Amino acid sequence: MPAKPSLLSRARRFAPLAHIAAGIMGGLALVVFAVLLWRTKWAGHSDFDQLYLAGTAWRRGIPPYGRTPAFQVPDGPSSATLQVYYYLPFCSLLAAPLSLLPFPLADLLWRFGVFTLLLAGVWRFSRRVLPDWPVSLRLLALGLTAISGSLRWNLALHQPTALAVALALWFACALIEGRLGTAVALGVLISFKPTYLLPVVGLLLLQRHYRALCILAGAVVVLNVAALLPTGPVATVRAYRETMRHFEDPGSTNYPSALDVLTPYLRSDSASPLARFAPCHRGPEQWATDQLHARFLFSAWVRTLALAKTLGLLFDVGFLLYLGLVLRRAQKTRLARDPSFVLLWCSALMAFSLLMVYHQRYDLLALCPLVFVSLATLRRNDNKGAARLTLVVSFVATYPLTFRMVQFWHSRVVLPSGQLFLVPILSYLVLAALFGSLRMLVYRIGEEEKKQEAASRQVYDSTGPNRAEKIGGRV
Repeated sequence: MPAKPSLLSRARRFAPLAHIAAGIMGGLALVVFAVLLWRTKWAGHSDFDQLYLAGTAWRRGIPPYGRTPAFQVPDGPSSATLQVYYYLPFCSLLAAPLSLLPFPLADLLWRFGVFTLLLAGVWRFSRRVLPDWPVSLRLLALGLTAISGSLRWNLALHQPTALAVALALWFACALIEGRLGTAVALGVLISFKPTYLLPVVGLLLLQRHYRALCILAGAVVVLNVAALLPTGPVATVRAYRETMRHFEDPGSTNYPSALDVLTPYLRSDSASPLARFAPCHRGPEQWATDQLHARFLFSAWVRTLALAKTLGLLFDVGFLLYLGLVLRRAQKTRLARDPSFVLLWCSALMAFSLLMVYHQRYDLLALCPLVFVSLATLRRNDNKGAARLTLVVSFVATYPLTFRMVQFWHSRVVLPSGQLFLVPILSYLVLAALFGSLRMLVYRIGEEEKKQEAASRQVYDSTGPNRAEKIGGRV
């Protein structure tokens, strides 16, 4: 009597159907995103407005900072938007060609160009991290990324963050493919949003590309100086410094105060234990928004913002020193040329950059690479605990999380409990993802060090101490 097929063998019969279903679902998700991309229109204001206006002002010889001479773009925004423009002068130079087009056309090209580049970068990154994945699963992952909460946040605001993340993904892939010149050029473009330069610098240091790092830094300096010439270096620098001086003023959306984020909720819920602390002299246009960085996180734990900033600075310095030690250990191994480790290092640095400097909730898109990296770690059966933590946290923060969920958390959990430390829930997610990715990094380095030590011991045992000392540097 023939044996009955096992449950696993019977399940494998349906694998081709499962792959077909995954491919179809991924394709449908991409169709949904294409519809969203087409139907998303300019709603009177967006973050792309600042870039377009900065390019327009730069072409006219006007410093694009602070209170510029008033002008109105046909069918577009007014120059008043530039009062909250904080990008480097180089960004105005980059945006100048786009500002030659009518605003509706420029806005359309921006949306389709940036988000197509982003999804293409996600596809290429996933191929590098998970090369053995079938096309159907990779297509499903791409479709889920296209309709994820973090990407839809960026699409709704026409956020330049999507471009920075896309360039970072392409930069990492170019570096592990040996295209150093392309990587340096992409690094220069990433400098338009300097908060995403940490992964660029970290990857170049990991592979000891010191000359390329110097070329990149020099190019960034030269381009920023060149961008100052049409608008007057002295006037532009003065206007930029004055703008940055008010970057974190109370009552601005950048104010790193966990209590300020609750202002709109506390006005409608006077019964909350936190209601008596709410600022009463600010209108809706002056409400702070959810942020991710360490200063915002500590503002929910300490009484004064000055102390929160001090703790945030100590956190940043301490973590940078720790990352420097991890980098030094990695440079002594062969992991600096291992594509999987390089991409893990890049993803960890992107997570840390969210906590190191100013970032808002739409920057959670930068955790997307950690989803693929942690999946690859699980497939290798390496450090499953840290990989599972990183996967869960980065997936929740990047994919299903939406603005309505954050609103629900503040109104239904934080306000009734009166516990201010619950406000920076997004910062906690980033912190957990960072710790998980660092644990995976340290584990990989430790395993590689053990292998090298075992190889050295084997050479020593087989050749004797004198011979081993001579060839030890080549082991």
